[in-house]
Order: sequence, then structure tokens, then C-alpha cells
Amino acid sequence: MKTDSNDISADSKAVSPDALADWIALTRERYHCGDWGNCIAAAQEVNRLDPSNPEITLICSAAHMNMQQFPEATEAALRTLKILPDNPKVQLVYANCLAACRRFEEALEYARKSVEGDPSSIDAQQILGTCLMQVGFLSEAELLLTKLLNQNSCLVGPMNSLALVYLNLGQTERAIDLFRLSHKTTPYNLDAMSNLCFWLTFDQRATASEIFNLNRDWGRHLESKLEPTTFSPSTPRPDGKIRIAYVANDFYDQVTSWFMEPVLARHNRKNFHITCYSGTSQEDYITERLSTMVDRWEKVPEENTKAIIDKIRSDGIDILIAASLYLGKHRRILASRVAPIQIGYNNRVSSTGLDTVDYMITEELSDPIGTVEPYYSETLVRISNHNTYLPPTESPEPGIPPCIENGYTTFGSFNNIAKINDSVINVWARILNTVGNSRLLLRSTHSFDNKDICARFESNFAGHGVSSDRLIFSGHRNSREAHLAAICDVDIALDPFPCNGGTTSCETLWMGVPLITMKGDTYMGRQGVHYLTKVGLPELICENADAYVEAATTIAGKFDRLVELRKNLRSTVKQSLFAYDQHVQELEIAYETIWQRYLDGLPPAPFAVADSKVTTVNDNPSERAIK
Repeated sequence: MKTDSNDISADSKAVSPDALADWIALTRERYHCGDWGNCIAAAQEVNRLDPSNPEITLICSAAHMNMQQFPEATEAALRTLKILPDNPKVQLVYANCLAACRRFEEALEYARKSVEGDPSSIDAQQILGTCLMQVGFLSEAELLLTKLLNQNSCLVGPMNSLALVYLNLGQTERAIDLFRLSHKTTPYNLDAMSNLCFWLTFDQRATASEIFNLNRDWGRHLESKLEPTTFSPSTPRPDGKIRIAYVANDFYDQVTSWFMEPVLARHNRKNFHITCYSGTSQEDYITERLSTMVDRWEKVPEENTKAIIDKIRSDGIDILIAASLYLGKHRRILASRVAPIQIGYNNRVSSTGLDTVDYMITEELSDPIGTVEPYYSETLVRISNHNTYLPPTESPEPGIPPCIENGYTTFGSFNNIAKINDSVINVWARILNTVGNSRLLLRSTHSFDNKDICARFESNFAGHGVSSDRLIFSGHRNSREAHLAAICDVDIALDPFPCNGGTTSCETLWMGVPLITMKGDTYMGRQGVHYLTKVGLPELICENADAYVEAATTIAGKFDRLVELRKNLRSTVKQSLFAYDQHVQELEIAYETIWQRYLDGLPPAPFAVADSKVTTVNDNPSERAIK
């Protein structure tokens, strides 16, 4: 039987509908060719003829997984499980499918069964460790993965999983060291490098140069794997519109969308044709809403990089904009040069390190001219305000500071636990020891629902003379509105360092709570500078630990000032920080300027946009990273 056709219907002409053996052979052949769609079609024929064939239902599940059709993969795996309920390999497949659907509690049950049935299975132990971590059994996950690595120290999968456990425990340096070991063991493995590109910015040991060099190394590795692509010189389109496209794997109820919605809602579609390439498998009401704001909404398979690359190239996009860049794996598409102009824009922590990314949209406070250029492979374009956070429509009112009723000051942090390093704890303890009877409230998604984590923090603060009765551990909130309401429980927010808060700081200021920050020397170390300058609170920006303690101590004694800020800060934030119309106006001018330079045959050059004015920037090009 010939099976070289790409269309299952063509193959079916040569196969009798009842020829079970032929359909089984075709299913296997299509699977090994990576032709997932036709593999599934053939498997469905086998299932119609023989529903009890476990091999084919398992192949069908794997094909669905490769297409990121996780619910369908789960259903096929469950059919296999009903045929072979006690088979550890089938239990493992089912656990993986459930985990892909983020049904971790259910996945945990079958991961345990798989390990019990086959204790030697590394894959089963790894997915068990992942599920344990996701449901909050961090100590058990740490123990399991550590034991696995003690038995075989060269397993990068368990290394990467254990590193994520350490991050969830707030042990950032241990996590970074383990990701580095994973990279050393298997150079450039995706999980290690993707995570390092993000989490290294949290590491208090990392310098700006080290962060850039890591991203540069990863960028060059990605580019070395691909054939260089060139585009023929373009001319203006008959309709006069520039074809721009945003690409992201998290266009759902998540940070990327909270910042992108005001932009998509305000784009001038008379001048721009807007496409969004969405790689998420977690579509929700936010996905639906965003899709109505653009000319084209294309769902693409998150991990099928080649398919996405081919799709974008065939669509003839002029400018591709990365709407989410924080993980290293998000940059694989950009490394291929899929559009004449490529831009880094949103949800990022550093340079991409890619020669194929022409520009990075930023602003002066986060990336001061003449200072940061050596740490970017991209040409920088600065606009007046690079912040478009959109609070939920039903945001609670700020109310009054709790110090008025309590009679004492409550400091707080709602940041990722991985940002709270030993230096941060030392400075925060100094504040508590200076401001009598004060409290510190800590919340980081689910972290402080974990008693072991709370005990460790109590021990760390006790080492600096702070008793446990002055620490308040706040658990997870099930909605953004509940999260914002909980911010009202603090009088003053404390920003971690060297990696400042991003979205968390926007939320804090939105709720009328002042923020103490320490200025750093990286993009993420200057987020607090950006926010506080915009809202007119430069006195809360500190250069060192002593100044940080003094600023917190000073404002803690001014209850009247805290009441005033709680009452008026939100209106200032609306006007000065969340200036959506100005942002989009300047962003579109930047896109038009960039595209015109390309049409004129000119190389990328730095410039700034303020309102409607474009100015050339002299950023000491001799000091910029050499492409």
C-alpha cells in the first residue's frame, strides 16, 4: 500500500475500510513521518474497527499531544488506560496528558501508580516530582528528585525539575546553580537555558554583563541552528497599511494579556493591519475578547516552531513584535527572521541576545541613554511611558491605610518568593527593628500556604532579631480582585532587589499603597525607578540599603501622608503611569518610523518618541554590543 500522500483520503482509496492491518500500518507510518493529523485520522479508523487496540489509541494520544490538543490526547490515553488499567507506561502517558491540561491533582494519582508499577522509570519519577511541586508538596518533590539525581547525576530532566522546586521554595541561588549544571551536562538543553534567561535576573549574584552574556550566548546558539533568511526590498502596500503582528504563547488571563489589551484596543486599524499569533492552549474569555480587537487572530501550535515560522512567513508580515519574551524558548521564532523587521516589546526581563531582533521598545527611566547599550543586541527605541497594565474592571476601592485602625505600620510584599533573597531579608529586618511594633505581611501566590516555607522565613528573620509574631503570612487569593483587596492590608510596600516588582508594583500603586524601591543596574532593577518617578514619588527611590531603611522608616511615621496617598494615588497612576492613549500613539509612530527606515534601505538606528515628536538618540554606538 502506498502511503506517501499527505492526504488521508487519498490513502483510503487504496485501503479497504475493513482492512484493519492496513489501517494499523498507515497509523504507524503517518506517526513516524510526523504527519499528526493523518495519523489521528487513520487511528480513528482503527478504533472504529477494533476499539480494543491499545497500541493505536496510545499512538493517537501521542499525535494529539504533538498537536497540542491536550484534551483529545487525554481522552485517547484514558481509552488506552481502560484497556490496560495496570500498565505503568500507560499510566505515565495518562499522567503526562493530565499534567498538560494542568489537572495536576489527577495527574499525581497516576504518576504515583506509574512509579509504584515501575520504580526504575526515570520519566515516571520526573512527572511525579513535577506533579508534587504543582500541588504544593514541595518537600516530597525535593526528596524524590534529589534521590533520583543521587542515583544518576547526569539526568538533566530531573535537574531542571528540581531547580523549579527550589524556585518555589524561594531558594533562587540553588535553582540557578542547578540550571547551570544542567546546561553544562547537556549544553543548550531548552529547559535549562529557557529558565536561565528569566530567573538569572532574580539572582543577587548576577551582574548586568553576566545576564547579557547568557542571553547573547543563547541567541547565537539559536541563530546558528538556522539558515539565514533575507527579504526582498519592500514597497508601500496599495492600501497604505503596515502589516504588524504580535506573537505570544500567553494570550489568556495572564500578565501578557493584562498589558496587551489596552494596546490592541487602541491601535489605529486605518494605518495598521493587526494580526495576533496565539500559541496558548489555555484559551479563555480574555483570549476571546482580544481576538475581537484585531484584523486576524491565528491560533498556532506553541511548541511546533517550524509550523509557526512557516505560517508567519507565508502571511507576509512587515513587522513582527514579540509580546512575551521573558523565557528563552519564546525567542526561537524570532531567531529565524520571519519578518523584515522584528521587535522586542512586552513582558521581557533583558535583551534577547538575537541579531535577528532589530529593535527593543523601552523607555529612558528603565534604560537610561548611554548606560545600558552594551547590554543590548537590539537597537533601542524609547517612548515616554512603557506601561500599559490594565487593572480588572471590578477593582476594589483603596480604602484607608490599616495603620489608622491598628495604630502600627504594616509593611508588605506580594512579589514572587524567588525575589526575596538574603540581602532583602536583612534590609527588611532592619526596617522592622527600627519601626517599633511594625509588622511585615508576605504573600506570593501559593507559597505561604506552605508551612515549611513559612517556618524557613520565620527562622531567617529570627536570625536578624525579628520574632515570628511580627510576620504575617498571607495565602493564595482565587481572583485578581481578591488579590488587589488584600494589598489594602498593608500601609507600605517593600520592593525586592536586585529584581524589582513589575506587575506587582503596578497593582500596589493602583491600590494607593506607596512603594520603597532600591535602584539597580539592570532593566529589572530599575522598574521601581520608572513607576515611582512617573507617579511623583522620587523620595522613595533609594541608592543603597541605608537609604532604603531610612525612606521606609520616614514614611512609616507619617500616617497623614499614608492617608493622602491612599486617597489620591490611584488618580495619579491613571493619569501618569497608565497613559494608554499616549503609549499607543507613540508606539505607532515608532513602528512607522522603523518601517520607513527599512523602506529607505537604512539600518536600524536609535531614536526616541515623545508625544508626536521623533528625536535621534546618540547612544555612543561604539559602546553598543557588536552584532
